[in-house]
Amino acid sequence: MNKEIRNFVITVVCGVVVALASAVYTQDLTVGLGARITGYGFPLPWLVQRVVVVPGASPTYELQAAELAIDLVVWITIVLIVYEVVRRVKK
Repeated sequence: MNKEIRNFVITVVCGVVVALASAVYTQDLTVGLGARITGYGFPLPWLVQRVVVVPGASPTYELQAAELAIDLVVWITIVLIVYEVVRRVKK
């Protein structure tokens, strides 16, 4: 495999890993009373947890595909930029 293609694939995989790891960042998305809503992901919350304030209610999770796709593009772009900067500085 060509070295440039291999490096591109590695940076894309790293961008995906960073985007998925961004789920450790939480945001309180609660708007009013009745439910607690927590978003996971950065810069956009792509996983949403809703807990209705009722005794015995279990949380529900919703994966927001559009926000996840945007996060993937953002993080892959950031990783590619960092890779290019590091590669040019090393020369």
